[in-house]
Amino acid sequence: MTATTTYLSTPDRCPHYPAPHPRHSDSRLTRRECAIAALAADGMSNREIAVLLFISVRTVENHLQRIYTKLGIHSRLDLRGAAGAVLRTAG
Repeated sequence: MTATTTYLSTPDRCPHYPAPHPRHSDSRLTRRECAIAALAADGMSNREIAVLLFISVRTVENHLQRIYTKLGIHSRLDLRGAAGAVLRTAG
């Protein structure tokens, strides 16, 4: 299943990423954040994500910053690690 397919089949909240960072009360990823996180973790650039989802590059950047904050991570590399850890435990 690709990130794009995952996006199209996800519920309102994202089950694919770890529990919320403890400093944030309701910090589960939204469906859109989940899609962007999955696409970024799959190696797509901000521009590619923006084109695919019909949003601006700046919007992708803003979503990624919120995702990083919610997951308590700091970079795209950390995001790939978080996605890999979830997939290993789910499989």
